[in-house]
Amino acid sequence: MENLVYRLDEENWKSLMVANGQVHISSKGHDSPGTFFNSIEKKGLLERMKKIPIAGITQMSLLTGDDTVHFEWYDEKGKVQKFSAEFKTDRDAEQVTTFLAGSRGMKQSERSAGTWKAIGNGMIGLLVTLALTAVTYGIAKDLERGEDMDIHGRRAWLKAILWGVAETLGPTGTIVVGLLIAAAFGWFIWKRLKKPPTEVVWN
Repeated sequence: MENLVYRLDEENWKSLMVANGQVHISSKGHDSPGTFFNSIEKKGLLERMKKIPIAGITQMSLLTGDDTVHFEWYDEKGKVQKFSAEFKTDRDAEQVTTFLAGSRGMKQSERSAGTWKAIGNGMIGLLVTLALTAVTYGIAKDLERGEDMDIHGRRAWLKAILWGVAETLGPTGTIVVGLLIAAAFGWFIWKRLKKPPTEVVWN
């Protein structure tokens, strides 16, 4: 388990490795322990590192079937720190938490997940879907009126994608597809509210 590199499905954090009594987290997508150790010893200019002392971990939690582990620990100043790591697979998340819990002698318990933990991802997905649908609909209406689209500047790639979607679907198609995706997120949220998932806790 130690010295194995796990890939993370995060925007800012890409890989994780347990070594030398620490959980090391890097903003770079390492594929081998060797490159990870090099970064630990000498952090690169374009790489950020975070470390969690295993001896300081007070709690870990993980939703059943989920791939995000929530860590709580004391830093060197005695302050409580929190960090969530989204793994590529739920199997990786379970493997890491099981090993760390065993190393710390932690006891496992279960509880019903809180409301935000249960529906947070669904709510974010729903809000993003509604926002992108509104923007894409506006672009589709502009194209329908024969207006040109400026896809330069910041986030030009996103503008280009939305422009392509708007051109393909048109105003009506954009609304239909957007509502279908929003309905899927709504269904997910409703199911989670009706039956919150079980949260496994180690402390």
